[in-house]
Order: sequence, then C-alpha cells, then structure tokens
Amino acid sequence: MTHTAAYNATDIRKRAQALKANPVPLLTKSDLKARWQVESFQTIKRVLKSHHVTPTNSGRSQRELYKLTDILGIEGVDDPMTAWALGREEDRDTLKAPLLTPAEVRQEDNWLVPQHLESIRRNARSGMRPGIKIGRQWRFRQTRNDECDTRDEAQNDEGSTTYPKGCD
Repeated sequence: MTHTAAYNATDIRKRAQALKANPVPLLTKSDLKARWQVESFQTIKRVLKSHHVTPTNSGRSQRELYKLTDILGIEGVDDPMTAWALGREEDRDTLKAPLLTPAEVRQEDNWLVPQHLESIRRNARSGMRPGIKIGRQWRFRQTRNDECDTRDEAQNDEGSTTYPKGCD
C-alpha cells in the first residue's frame, strides 16, 4: 500500500464520519421551488432533467426527493459533497439558504447608488458576479465573508482600529 492510497483512505474515512455527523438534506420539488424562487414546477423539472439529476427514492407512491449535494452541483458549487461534509456549520447554513434574486442582491449590496437590475444580470452573464441561470432567471448564492462579518478588530501600534483586508 502506498502513502497516496493511505492518504486517500484517510480522507474518505474523514468524509464518511463527517457525513454521518451531518447527513445531506433531501429536498422535494416544492423545496426547490422555494429555494430557487421560481413560479413553475415545469422549470424545476426541466433543470433537473437537463443536469441528469435523479431522485433518491424511486417509488411512484412517494414524493420525489433530491439530495442537496446534487442541487448544489447544479448551482455551480465545486465538489458539493466535500463542501457539505467538511464545511463548518456556518458554511452548511449558507449552502442550505435559498438563492437570491437580482432584486435581493441589489438590496444586499452596499452601494450608495443601487445598481440597476440589468447591471447585476450583465455582470452575471460576463462572469464578474457568480450566478446561475435557472430557466430564464438569474439567481445568486448568498455570500458570507467570515472575516468581515465578525469584524475582528485589531489595534495597530498607533492605536487605530483596523479590519481584515478587503472589509473596509
């Protein structure tokens, strides 16, 4: 057994333990409708079909359930299983949170003059702002910058308060 194989086995074991402690939630189509803030179940059906996402339960008498990690993959999260299993509780809360509409993004942004909705969508199309298109509508993940949220203040030698880089 090589060192690489032992490392991979250890990594897999850690992930399995983390998943046992924090199981992946299952979502119904109604949950997805609320999460993505779309009007039509048909839109949800098209998105799931285009990304080849199948329900975890196959019984016709039951409501179809989808793993949150599969949904996060649709939403563009890199390695959603690792993000869920090895992330902190705050990270999991952010992953579970509903996506934002452009209007909600405009409210969340801290601009003196709010951005026009089309500017937000244009930035998403060009890749300047991470977003996902669900049907014909843009949706955005809530972002959380831990350093800025906690505002860990530090006193420098002159006695003035400083914030982490990028949080001014």
